[in-house]
Amino acid sequence: MALQNKTKSINLTATSVVSGLNVAMFSANFDSQNLENMVPMRSILDSSAYRANRSEVMQDQTDFEVEAYALLDSMKKPNDVAPDETV
Repeated sequence: MALQNKTKSINLTATSVVSGLNVAMFSANFDSQNLENMVPMRSILDSSAYRANRSEVMQDQTDFEVEAYALLDSMKKPNDVAPDETV
């Protein structure tokens, strides 16, 4: 028996904390074989705190996604440019 179809993935996570409460968790999973398959996700941990602080949590989500895409870009090789992208 031999191992096949091995992949390396990177998982980035963060928690949105408002007034000491863990309100939401964000994650992004990167597939090393196909970096374009990054999957950002959000999980609400405290629904009432989320409803009361939605704009703060949404800003945290935006900040997280900016960091995730920056990490994605830093992992790309210099010649990994999509056909519709210009350098």
